[in-house]
Amino acid sequence: MSKKIGVLLMLPAVAALISSCMVAVYDYPGVGPPVERFQRSGAFVSGATLSLRNFDGNIEIQGWGEELVEVYAEKLILLPTRTRVSLWSSDWGKWAPKIDYEKSDDFVRINTQSPNQEGKDCVVDYFVSVPHSVNLKDIIARDGDVVIRDLYGAVFIDLRVGNLNVDNVSGSLTAMVAEGSIQAALYDLRETDQINLTARRGDITLHLEADVNARFEGSAPKGKLFMEFGTGTPEDKGRVSTLLGSGEGASITVTALEGDIRIRTIEEVTKKR
Repeated sequence: MSKKIGVLLMLPAVAALISSCMVAVYDYPGVGPPVERFQRSGAFVSGATLSLRNFDGNIEIQGWGEELVEVYAEKLILLPTRTRVSLWSSDWGKWAPKIDYEKSDDFVRINTQSPNQEGKDCVVDYFVSVPHSVNLKDIIARDGDVVIRDLYGAVFIDLRVGNLNVDNVSGSLTAMVAEGSIQAALYDLRETDQINLTARRGDITLHLEADVNARFEGSAPKGKLFMEFGTGTPEDKGRVSTLLGSGEGASITVTALEGDIRIRTIEEVTKKR
């Protein structure tokens, strides 16, 4: 009789589990599957401005030949540091981070909103397509890799932890990475362009066209500074001030506080423009 009573007492719990759409799953260390997806698109003129602020997660922004903006995002969950069995609920999306999206014809603002003030366990991956000619006003992230490619315009990036890759970009560029590397390939630099790259803990590799004209300042106080071209000589250990080409061009400042700096030439065969 006692066994039958025990089974009867368990039935409501089982029913509640099934009705809540919860199943037992294995959680492996790392990042789990998306709990929610976000998509937006619309007209976006060349020369417009995009701003994106995120907590944790990767960001990829690429230029394309359309007068449109297309945003795709995946909200993810963090899994425990060791494998365990847990309950998965289809309602977990209720606790996922929110995405604040504002758009006009010439401006898009995207903000990740965390359920808690610290942004704990707030992970969103963004994939954004914009016209080739665009300004990236504030690309700000706490933890994750950032990729910017095939763009012409002013770019500002502030990344706390992660690697930054800027490829086939023209225009002014300000990038700061607290912990991680910076790689950038810049084309068609003009006299008015300002390039400022700073990595606190990490290396910086900058690719420039062989015929670039620029004023260059490089500082790697705790590392090495290597240049494939240039007429200047190191003023100090890990420090260079020189003119590239005629020097009548862009202003380039590169600082790696605890890392190396490499300035390399873009080969003609690899040019994308």
